[in-house]
Amino acid sequence: MKLPWFKRLYEKDFDEEYQDLVSDLAVTINTSFENIYLALSNRLTFSDNFDSSINEVIVEVDENGKIKSGNSFKIAQKSNTTISKVLGLQVINVVNLSNNGQYPTGTPFISFRQSESTITLEHITSLPKNTKFKITVLTIT
Repeated sequence: MKLPWFKRLYEKDFDEEYQDLVSDLAVTINTSFENIYLALSNRLTFSDNFDSSINEVIVEVDENGKIKSGNSFKIAQKSNTTISKVLGLQVINVVNLSNNGQYPTGTPFISFRQSESTITLEHITSLPKNTKFKITVLTIT
């Protein structure tokens, strides 16, 4: 569904007795509705509007999914923000760096622990063992 353009409030559209009130309110209401309209018209970006960061790490796992190498990364934080507790990690891209034709067998799931701004990866499911992968991780706080 395409959103119809919103109708702005104009003082002249109202009876004279309400025009001063409408004039005072219209600036705030019109600006707010314009921002909402723009946001709902495919102008929301994930990085600007959600408390998250995107990080890359090169990893290799053993047969149990335990990290052999590349086990941590620093949370990319937005300026002037404090590090929040990380709720979860979502793998959004996986690139095989070993070029051996092995690919994830499913959506990788990561178990981790957090210490301040450092995320330490503990296990990753669905990655073939002994193969280096560059994974792009959405860090959700």
